[in-house]
Amino acid sequence: MDHYILNLVNFGDELQIAIRCHLAIEHHLINVIENELKYPDEFSSSKLNFRQKVELAIALGKIDKGMKGTFLSINKLRNQFA
Repeated sequence: MDHYILNLVNFGDELQIAIRCHLAIEHHLINVIENELKYPDEFSSSKLNFRQKVELAIALGKIDKGMKGTFLSINKLRNQFA
């Protein structure tokens, strides 16, 4: 995974890097959330915004609480380009 992340941030302009990192993080969040669901067909993560996905993944104990600020900063940076 570390090699994959390094490849995301080692090429392209700032916009491309921000978008790729955001997409990779969001994909990871969705995976960890959905893997915890007993009835995944009864829930749609697409209705959650990025912050809610981060907070839910933390509440489930699937990502370190200390990463919240980093993830939200990347989200803010991506939103500045939008």
